[in-house]
Amino acid sequence: MATVCVLGVAAIGLRTVGLESSLWVDETYTALVYVRGGPSEILGGEFTINNHILFSLVGWALTSIGGEHEWLLRSAAVVPALGAVAIVSRWLQRRFGTVSAIAAGALIVSSREHLILSRQARGYGLVYLAAALALVAADALLENPGQRRAWFQYAGAGLLGTASFLFFAAPWLIGSAVLATSRRLVRRVLLAIGAVGSATALLYIDAYGAVSRSAGDFQRHRSLEPTPFNDSVSWVRRWIGVPIAQLTTRADQRFATAITVVIVIPILAVAARHLVRGDHARLLCYLVAPQVFVHLGAAVAQSALHRRYTAALLIPTAALFGIGVGSLAASASTRLTRVGRIAPIAGFVAVLAVTGRFVHQNLDEVRIPLEDFRSPARRLDRFEAAAGPVDQLIVSKRTYGVTYYFDRPVSAIRTSAPYAVSLAELERLACSSLDQLAFVTFGGPLEDEALACVVDRGGERHVYEQRSRGGQITLWLLPANAPSPPG
Repeated sequence: MATVCVLGVAAIGLRTVGLESSLWVDETYTALVYVRGGPSEILGGEFTINNHILFSLVGWALTSIGGEHEWLLRSAAVVPALGAVAIVSRWLQRRFGTVSAIAAGALIVSSREHLILSRQARGYGLVYLAAALALVAADALLENPGQRRAWFQYAGAGLLGTASFLFFAAPWLIGSAVLATSRRLVRRVLLAIGAVGSATALLYIDAYGAVSRSAGDFQRHRSLEPTPFNDSVSWVRRWIGVPIAQLTTRADQRFATAITVVIVIPILAVAARHLVRGDHARLLCYLVAPQVFVHLGAAVAQSALHRRYTAALLIPTAALFGIGVGSLAASASTRLTRVGRIAPIAGFVAVLAVTGRFVHQNLDEVRIPLEDFRSPARRLDRFEAAAGPVDQLIVSKRTYGVTYYFDRPVSAIRTSAPYAVSLAELERLACSSLDQLAFVTFGGPLEDEALACVVDRGGERHVYEQRSRGGQITLWLLPANAPSPPG
């Protein structure tokens, strides 16, 4: 019980602290275009890959009732993501024992990808939930093909996932193909595919062109390399080896590979042996096949693949890892009586160490926003309340974050350096203009010496820390400049 409490506190704490911080650019696009636009824009407007339809609808409903708050919008992702951890852990405890549940839960809780994606105001939290519900339903169908409730849950999970993020269809269809290898399940699986496919087609009826263009973009992506064929095997290192390595002081790729070969693969082999011996070979295939064939399909198509697009695959991977750890623990406690006695204490200490280390490593992830547009926007509001509206707001780069938070006409200064205002242009505006001005710049702060007249005008500089775009965002506030006396 104490071990479960430690996991729960770590999972909830890291995923809820700082939810009120500024949205970053992808989140602001979803919030600005779709959540504010409402159902008409979500379902009938121009589709982009940032429209995670179900999340946008839930976000619109929540903000319509409770107002536009970052924590409220993000709760539509955090709550389902935490629910997925609880569902998978409970299922593993019931089917394979407490150790399996704790091991899988610890892996998900200590996954940086789960931490990052579950806190974003986007559909990935719902995708985690859909993957967990589909896994539990698939196992129930394999155990008893006649369960109508499990069939509805499996189909519902498929629709939940595709409505949240269309790419979920790939692993769900691969898992469905595994289930269809059972003669007793063929009819029900085909009905599920038909139902989910029809509903998804209607949901995305206006998006076919955009989805096709997006797929083409990933075959010619500017910053991502095409998926290599070895990803259909190296997913083991990505999902398990790397997170374990990151918990140590040596987080390099070679060390992650060594951990994968020496520790992770043997554990997964034990899990496979346990499932096959227990007459659960199809469940093993359901857990593994989506990983292999999603990456293999992307490699054959020579398409790039954002890691977040495969977020749903964390759930079956964690379940397989948990089954392996549970099987090893059961075998050790059977053969060695002393091991059985100290196992609960050892498990508690291990989970405490893992979660403690993970929390310590990721405090900045929850403390410092990826992009902090909210803080300068609020400071500008306070400045205007005291000194009156600014005549011009100038930014070094126009983004959806600027549009969402400042909600006013904005002038952008074109510069050669990324995210930095030209000092000469800024000095000209600051020294010559009589208007009350505000500047928002990304990257390092501008030197006071270059803008001596800003100080003469009583200008203010406010610097806010963020994790991208140069590490900080700077707000300059310049009161109105009195005209020079004549002659």
